[in-house]
This record gives sequence, C-alpha cells and structure tokens, in this order.
Amino acid sequence: MNIIFYFSGTGNSLFAAREIAKVLGDTKIAPVADNFGADLGGFERIGFVYPIYFGGVPLVVKNFVESLDFSKCPNAYLFAIATRGGIPQNGLNEMNALLSAQSRELDYGTLLIMGANYILLYGRMFFTNAANRHAAKVLPKIAAAIRDKEKRPRALPKPGSMSMTERARGKVHEAARDYTVSGGCVSCSLCAKICPVCNIELKDGKPTFGEKCEQCMACLQFCPRRAINYKGKTEKRKRYRHPDVTAADLVRR
Repeated sequence: MNIIFYFSGTGNSLFAAREIAKVLGDTKIAPVADNFGADLGGFERIGFVYPIYFGGVPLVVKNFVESLDFSKCPNAYLFAIATRGGIPQNGLNEMNALLSAQSRELDYGTLLIMGANYILLYGRMFFTNAANRHAAKVLPKIAAAIRDKEKRPRALPKPGSMSMTERARGKVHEAARDYTVSGGCVSCSLCAKICPVCNIELKDGKPTFGEKCEQCMACLQFCPRRAINYKGKTEKRKRYRHPDVTAADLVRR
C-alpha cells in the first residue's frame, strides 16, 4: 500500500495527489494537518504533495514532516511533488533537507507548474487554464515514474539560501489579523469548514481568525459572496480554484 500526504488551499495539490494515486493504485490520500505523527509502517511508497510558499515548503508541511518517524519505513520509496505558480527556489530542496535531518532523502522529486493562486499579490492569471491543462498532461508520466520507482533525487539547498523563506514564515501566522469580513457574509460557515489548519470559527455568525494561518487563502478564494478580503487589496481581484476540485473535496471530514 502507498500513502500520499497533501496540503492544498485551492485544490492544485489535491488534484495532483489524486492523479498520482490513480496510476499507483492501492493508495491512501491524507491531508497533512490531520496526520501529524502518522504511523508510516507498512507503506511501500510515501509521497508529499504541496505548494511552494515563499520559495520553500509551507510551514505546516515542514512541521508535519518533522513530526514523522521514518525508522518504521526504512525501505519505503519517498517522493515529493511541489506545485508552483511562481519561482520554485527551494520548494523541493528543503523537503530533501527535512528528510536528510532524519537520515533519509527523496528518491524522486519534481516541480509541477499549475494555476498561480496567491491572491495577495495578484488575481487569477491569464495563463492559468493552460498551466492546468499541461499539469494534467504530465501527471500520468510523473505517476508512472513513481510507480516504477525511478530515482530522481534533489540536492540540498546552499547555506543561507532559505533566509527569505524563514523571514516570511516568521510572520505567516499574523496574516489573519488583516482579513476583513464584509456585510455580504451570509454565515454559511464554508470558510471554517474548508480551512485546512482549523484556524477559523464562527462567532455571532461571522468568521473569526486564529493564530495558525498558513496564507493558503482557501477562505478568501472559496467564499461564495466574496465577503472575505485582505487589507483592501483583494476585493477586485479574480478568485481561483482548481476546476476539478470542489469546496466539498477540501472540506475537512
């Protein structure tokens, strides 16, 4: 049996994980935030699919990998797929470094360009559909390589190359302080249900934000009334979600 751990705010990484699982067969797909300290014993292949945030691995994914005990799967084939809309920087290299700290390394790692979705900087990009079509085309080939246990390891990052990522991480949980909720909110609670790190709850029918924000923007992107925004920057920007992933697919079970 295989397992793929994923982190996804707008569906890109979940879509990729699903496509890989289709080819591998007998594969469990598990959200990162719900599986800290997961038992890795008995898995033939263990995968990590996640977006690149601030040039590196999302903080919640970093903390998740550090929570795992790889001694129970000494012969498991380890792979990672880092989805990206912008510059990749150390999105894969850092994952390899995290594994190296536990005396393991990636057997296979690849970057996958998909629809850019960081709405704090931009709205839906004009090349989004083309990027997602290309991803859908290459994913079966990536999956076949993983099925056949091909080797494509990645080098560790150069010393000091993670400085930008670490600076951004130091402030990432503060982002939720600057979310706003307009009068258009209808108290549907989708934002609370879809938040992958359980950082939102409704009080008096309106969402309130905690101190665990990962800036995945799921709450903002999926709000059916566009009632959630950020610092007055996003009201007019186009929303994004992967076309083959619904809100229901991302809602925590």
